[in-house]
Amino acid sequence: MLSRSRSGVPVELFDMGRLGRQIRHASFTPEEGTRVVSIDTSGCTDDPRSDLSALVAGIIVSPGANALGKKELWVTDCRYGRFAPDELPRLIAQFVIKHEPQRALIEKINGSAFLRVLVAQEFERLGINPRKLTWQSARNKAAKTERISQLVRLSREDRLRLIAAPWNDEWLKEASAWLGTVTNSGRHEDCIDASAGLAAGIVAL
Repeated sequence: MLSRSRSGVPVELFDMGRLGRQIRHASFTPEEGTRVVSIDTSGCTDDPRSDLSALVAGIIVSPGANALGKKELWVTDCRYGRFAPDELPRLIAQFVIKHEPQRALIEKINGSAFLRVLVAQEFERLGINPRKLTWQSARNKAAKTERISQLVRLSREDRLRLIAAPWNDEWLKEASAWLGTVTNSGRHEDCIDASAGLAAGIVAL
């Protein structure tokens, strides 16, 4: 199914039946691959319409490890919510420790300078190398549409897997509400956008 962005360019939407078939039990998690973490931050607010913060972990599996002969993305964990400013740095550090990523990307947004200081302090307290985390500027909304469209393409090429867990419900709800438009009409897409950040390590989607 295709939607159209404001520019009129066709954008693929998620095939929910296919996504459902791409969920795998945790026992199938690949042992080999590049472990990655992507973190999508938001302003801290109680407004139910506000964006969530999403911390997503995954594994990029090499082409030689599957029948398709192409890289696959396994989304292995997702933590999301409206976290208070004093708890988000601790959650980020704990998430990095838990998943031991080879690459960890975090969104740098306006007003995140103080968060960067708090995260650095938490990393130092826990003995985590601060170079483990790469802060990247938040790209514009059109780029977000492009990122998520790449995630859609991975799914349609059967190169996406989700580890079965309670977070699947939120992830699939966001995927089903994804309209492929720049604004997405106020619907949340934080978990799928952070998951799209994991795909940055997959070349030539």
